[in-house]
Amino acid sequence: MTITTAPETKTRRQLKLSPMAHARLIELSKARDELVALRIEVVVGDPDGFTYSLKFTPLSELTADDEICHLDGVIVVASDESAALLAGATLSYGDLINAHGFSISNPNISRPGPLLQNWRFLAKVNIDNESSNNA
Repeated sequence: MTITTAPETKTRRQLKLSPMAHARLIELSKARDELVALRIEVVVGDPDGFTYSLKFTPLSELTADDEICHLDGVIVVASDESAALLAGATLSYGDLINAHGFSISNPNISRPGPLLQNWRFLAKVNIDNESSNNA
């Protein structure tokens, strides 16, 4: 299954995907029964950075209010607020013992907490039931 249709892109901002994250997202989306987009929401409030919610959303459920970004076969959607906070961020995927799963490096942290270095925050994130799908 190839993702080829989605509403027109209206986003001015863009999240970046590492090559491994791109490959893993393509693999996970192809395993779905329908065409999907990766929805990323940013939750602000943690004093040390952001928390992220990632899930696949059927293309049929996208709305006119979604900011949509096409990244070489991966469709990423977010609310206007989340898209602004994701501008310049990078979604990565690691398949190593000490770095397994998705992480987001985000330069948009307004003030670093004690656990942050270089104004960046790596957040451990999971997509839906990825761990139960032999990720």
